[in-house]
Amino acid sequence: MTGVLLTLLAAAAAASPVRLDELAIRAANTEFDGAGHVYKVSGDVKMEVRDLKVNCKEAHIFLAPSDDRVERILFTGSVVATRGRSQFFGDKVTYHVATKKLVAEGNTRTKLLLPSSGSAAPAKQEPARKR
Repeated sequence: MTGVLLTLLAAAAAASPVRLDELAIRAANTEFDGAGHVYKVSGDVKMEVRDLKVNCKEAHIFLAPSDDRVERILFTGSVVATRGRSQFFGDKVTYHVATKKLVAEGNTRTKLLLPSSGSAAPAKQEPARKR
């Protein structure tokens, strides 16, 4: 593989399954392949999957054979995936739902904005005392 491979493990533990009705999708076109259990959306795709927001040209949503949960989503074409304050850019980004793992390939860039290790919660202000 000639592309740069970037992997982010968002959580060590397995995530709860994502149902198809939990996806918020806007796209120009939608197709469904019932035999393959795959939805294809294309044309200025905007998708939200829990805490992940993605803009791209096309996405393939792979369902479990029972059609009751999403197993993975393949985003292609000028992909911008945002989780919190971090962003992933690439020609292709695959989201593995069970592990919450993102894999970006081809012309990738990453912008990670993590909380600083020394940051603390703001101090509570005491109410003003009456004199």
